[in-house]
Amino acid sequence: MIPQFTVDASGIPDYLDRVKANVLAGIRGGMADAMKGLAYVVAGHAGGDPIVSRSGQFVGAVLGSPKVTQSDGYIKGTVSSMVGRKPMGVWFDEGTSVPAVEGVLFGFFSADGRSVFTHGHNAFQVAPHPIMNPSLQEYQPAIIATIEARIDAAIGESA
Repeated sequence: MIPQFTVDASGIPDYLDRVKANVLAGIRGGMADAMKGLAYVVAGHAGGDPIVSRSGQFVGAVLGSPKVTQSDGYIKGTVSSMVGRKPMGVWFDEGTSVPAVEGVLFGFFSADGRSVFTHGHNAFQVAPHPIMNPSLQEYQPAIIATIEARIDAAIGESA
C-alpha cells in the first residue's frame, strides 16, 4: 500500500474571492484616507509657504475634492484644485499668462444680486509657486503606508 495524504481544497476559491474583495476594499479605503491627508497637506502649504490663500476658495476647493475611482486595472486617488472652471493648482505649480480681452461686453450678477457689466480684463501673469506636486511628493510615503496598513488589515480579516 502506498501512503497518501489528501488536502481538501474545495474552500480555496471562496477564500481567495473573499481575500480579493477585502484587499480591494482596503485599498479603496486607504486611498480615500490618504487623499484626505494629501488635501490637508496642500491646504497647509496654502497657509503661507509657498502661497497665501487670500479668499479661501483654493483651500476650500482642495479640501472638498479628494476622490477615489476604480476601473479594472487600477484604483486612483485624486485631489483637485479647480476653483470654478479655473485650474488654480496648475496655475500655481506652472504659472500662467492670460492675455487682455478688450471690446467684449460681459454681464453677470454679483453675489449680492446686482448686475455687473465689464469690458473684458487686463492681461495678468501668475508666477510659478509649486504647491500641488511638491505636496504629493512630500506626502507619498504616508499614502503608501496608509494603503499598506489597510491591505494588512484586510488580509487579517480574511483569515
